[in-house]
Amino acid sequence: MVQVERILCPVDLSEFSPRTYDYARSVARHYQAKLFLQHVVEYNLPAYAYYAPPSYIVEHMQQVRNDAMLQLQEFAKRRADYGALPECIVHEGAVTKWILSFAEVLKRERDEE
Repeated sequence: MVQVERILCPVDLSEFSPRTYDYARSVARHYQAKLFLQHVVEYNLPAYAYYAPPSYIVEHMQQVRNDAMLQLQEFAKRRADYGALPECIVHEGAVTKWILSFAEVLKRERDEE
């Protein structure tokens, strides 16, 4: 029998995210697995950013990341019916790279247990 211990649910917070999350949550509940809700922020700096001081860019990127985490946590809370909330993770960079990298981290952690 398949033993599922961790489920990674990447979401982009679009109109399709609730359905994806509900499915992942139901599978996690069925297997009594830990659910990870992941969002990846890709920065698209405006053209004027090249004229801004580096401290502004760092501050702007941190604010975007913090806002993304708040949105992700609110998303999870709004969809919670019962049980534990998922672990919310926000990465910054290339979406595909971070989803695959984080999945590999979760796999390695499982293998080390």
